[in-house]
Amino acid sequence: MRLKRKLKARPPRRLVEEVPVNVQDALQDQLRAYLGRGFTPVLLGSGGSDGSRRYHLQIHHDRSGQYLELHGDFDAHGAEAIFKVAHQMKTMLQPAANALGNNVRLIARITDLPCPDTLKDAARRLATDTRRFQLAKG
Repeated sequence: MRLKRKLKARPPRRLVEEVPVNVQDALQDQLRAYLGRGFTPVLLGSGGSDGSRRYHLQIHHDRSGQYLELHGDFDAHGAEAIFKVAHQMKTMLQPAANALGNNVRLIARITDLPCPDTLKDAARRLATDTRRFQLAKG
């Protein structure tokens, strides 16, 4: 079978799903500014020709030595997922490290444990309470 005309190769162009490198850099800068001192975020991208289709995130907490890794697709909820995990890590590690020093080992966050519906309202009220507690050294 012969074709009537020759087919030309399409010039490579960025796919709609790809996130450009400059947007990834800006996202990492915003993440670094949000987390503040004591946290080291590293955001890498993979896949695609001019940008990235997938992200690989590592957030390292300097004082405790703990780190978190996350990877997924750059989609409509990609940046939201990245900042949600960063917020959880910041709230989980920063106050404990400041209050107790380097001898902190977190077993589980309270929000990860199953909670009956009757206790959820009380937990929500306690989470938004402005009181602060300090542990006594004994």
